[in-house]
Amino acid sequence: MRSRDTMFPTLISRIFDPFIVLSGLCFLALVRDGVSGWDLVGTALGISTFLFVPLIILLWWAVKTKRVRNWDLSNRKERVRALLILFPFLLLDAVFIRYVGTPTMTSLFFYWVILFFGFYFVTLRVKISGHMIGTTTLCCFVISWFGWRWWPIVAVLPILAWSRLALKRHTVGEVIGGVLYALVIFVIAA
Repeated sequence: MRSRDTMFPTLISRIFDPFIVLSGLCFLALVRDGVSGWDLVGTALGISTFLFVPLIILLWWAVKTKRVRNWDLSNRKERVRALLILFPFLLLDAVFIRYVGTPTMTSLFFYWVILFFGFYFVTLRVKISGHMIGTTTLCCFVISWFGWRWWPIVAVLPILAWSRLALKRHTVGEVIGGVLYALVIFVIAA
């Protein structure tokens, strides 16, 4: 049972879970490429079902069978193993998107593969926040795709950072490391 002190930080962390953030980015990529109406709804649901549901089920199973301690993969050694298992799924997803997605989605998945690959190698040495990486990436793409009038979206970063610290999932350095990593990869690869 969660204490009342962790309910709000947990809610923030779940809303900005990397799986949800990537789903949101896919939806925004479809919007950017002009997909609308029922085509937008159907494509977004289909892609989410094919791409994210299997990964979510796999992670849920790993938590339930105690192969990992928690959904956030807080333990760096467990995280390394889990990321190694998730990487082939991401590559398959990128190939799938190449054939059924829009140009922006294809570019997004190419970017996400680079981001994930680097994150894996960083994780071999140190722990940084995947939540902060995903949400910083979301902010960067939203501003890049839709213009600077969307800059207030960056206000979610300190709120998410606070939630990760309040839940004791990360240190200040790990949170800052996640933001800096995402910014560097965005500048290099996007």
